[in-house]
Amino acid sequence: SVYFYLLYLTVEYEDVGLNIITFLPQAVLLLLLTYRFNNIYDVNFSLFCQTLVFVTFNKVVTAQYFLWYFSLLPLILPSLNFSKKDILLGGLLWGFAQGSWLLPAYLLEFKGNNTFLSSGWKVWPSFVRMLEYWQRSSEGTEKCHQ
Repeated sequence: SVYFYLLYLTVEYEDVGLNIITFLPQAVLLLLLTYRFNNIYDVNFSLFCQTLVFVTFNKVVTAQYFLWYFSLLPLILPSLNFSKKDILLGGLLWGFAQGSWLLPAYLLEFKGNNTFLSSGWKVWPSFVRMLEYWQRSSEGTEKCHQ
């Protein structure tokens, strides 16, 4: 979760303001996506983007959550205009991000190693690159609907 370390550091405090602060970006982005993709032709892409935002900005993220937006990927795939190179590179980046995320989780949960500070630098650069690919796909979709 993007809020993992913040929540880890503040686990002892019961702060309503923190709950609102962590929920606000998700709510704002969902409302903006709803407004931006309100055309009937954009429903599939809107569902995909809203699911991606919901999963990304959720307080708790597990590996299964990625299936939520991957299950919607076939609905938007025909309009993405990705080259084979883009698909391969995106898949490799996603695989690296998953492996980088799941290895520290395994080491923490099954081996008892403290991985709180050592793992974040591995996951986020790959995840950001993957989001850049998704953003590029939205530009392609906009061109298809114009």
